[in-house]
Amino acid sequence: MRSSFHRYHEATITNAYRTLLIKLKPESSQNQVNAFTPPECSLLKSRPSKQLFQ
Repeated sequence: MRSSFHRYHEATITNAYRTLLIKLKPESSQNQVNAFTPPECSLLKSRPSKQLFQ
């Protein structure tokens, strides 16, 4: 009984933590995505500036 009790609460805590990260911190998740893909973001940011300067 005790082992199943702890497993159940561990699962609920992990699910709640994931939902909190998704709901309360969208900016941080976007920053993490930008950090994981720097070349694509740099290309997307440099394209409009190049068009403006041309």
